[in-house]
Amino acid sequence: MSLKVNTRIPFGNADVVDIRPDPSLPEVRFAAGPHGGPESLWFCFELVETEPEREHAAKLKLTLKFVRNMLGCQDPAALKPVYKPEGQQWFRMKSGTPEAAADGQMSVSWTMPYPAPSTSIAFCYPYGRAELNSMLQKSKGFWRQDSIGMSQAGRTISRVSNTFGKTGAHQAGIYLVARQHSGETPGSWVLDGMLQQFSRAKKNSFLIWAVPFANVDGIVMGDYGKDNYPYDLNRAWGTPPMRHETLVIQNDMKEWARRSRPRLVLDLHAPGGSESDGLYTFLPPQDGAEDAHRDAVAWANVLKQGLGQEYAADTFKRVADYPSRWTTPNLAAYAAATFQVPALSLEAPYASCGTLVMQAKQYREAGKRIADAILRRH
Repeated sequence: MSLKVNTRIPFGNADVVDIRPDPSLPEVRFAAGPHGGPESLWFCFELVETEPEREHAAKLKLTLKFVRNMLGCQDPAALKPVYKPEGQQWFRMKSGTPEAAADGQMSVSWTMPYPAPSTSIAFCYPYGRAELNSMLQKSKGFWRQDSIGMSQAGRTISRVSNTFGKTGAHQAGIYLVARQHSGETPGSWVLDGMLQQFSRAKKNSFLIWAVPFANVDGIVMGDYGKDNYPYDLNRAWGTPPMRHETLVIQNDMKEWARRSRPRLVLDLHAPGGSESDGLYTFLPPQDGAEDAHRDAVAWANVLKQGLGQEYAADTFKRVADYPSRWTTPNLAAYAAATFQVPALSLEAPYASCGTLVMQAKQYREAGKRIADAILRRH
């Protein structure tokens, strides 16, 4: 068989691959690897035609196996992966077709153009160093990038900032974090739009620090990153912290707080795979940080108004009342308790906001609207 699957690429993830030749409609069956997590979600791989000059079918059937084992994928038809033929842009697939095997195992399939010579496929638009560097270049020097420490595997954790500020200063401060769960790329695209818009604003008096790749090891290795061994990064925010990456970001946040008047902490995520009613926020716990919780509610109202009905879920302000495997605090709870600052987790869906199918452009637009709303409130 001349069709091959390559996972030795940035963010690569695909397991139990089964390629079924068919002259009219060949099929590639695969699963999203858990990579140490209790559930899977992320996948990313390259389909390569090793004999591109050979006559082949016009289309190919792509089948994702074991959908029930993926987080939040109760509605497989709502999943809309992305693909990128070599030398072209990324495209979003249409809704797939769920299929039940004789034993009840669920899969979902899509039809896509045959990959000649190659096509990249991912659960959602990938976002890595190349995309960040492109955004920084477009910002024409507004942002600088600095190393604040390293990951558990020795990779650099970077922070971008518009200014360092000064110790004891009263400049209003914003701290932004993305990719605590490494496969949640929608959060990165929203952050990209925010940072672009902040750089373009005529009036911006905020000191803004942002960590674009919190779980950098998981990003490079193609992990989903939710509840992964040894500890979910977003539940490692105790004192002392349970992850080295958390320690690095905690120390950076403390320095940010010494150099600004903290006004907002925003942690960017993506929800379960099938959730598609729009962007929404999780509020921090109210106990022990009542003022910060009240201010977080006010900020959530500002963000919802800025996003508008096109992007914001009807139920925008939520409390994380789902069962957790961890008892330690998350980033929002830590920031609210430590700095008495309003802190929100923002969830951006993988595929759709209601009827609006999300492309990279739409994620950036949502980020732009959030940045505008923040600037207007200040």
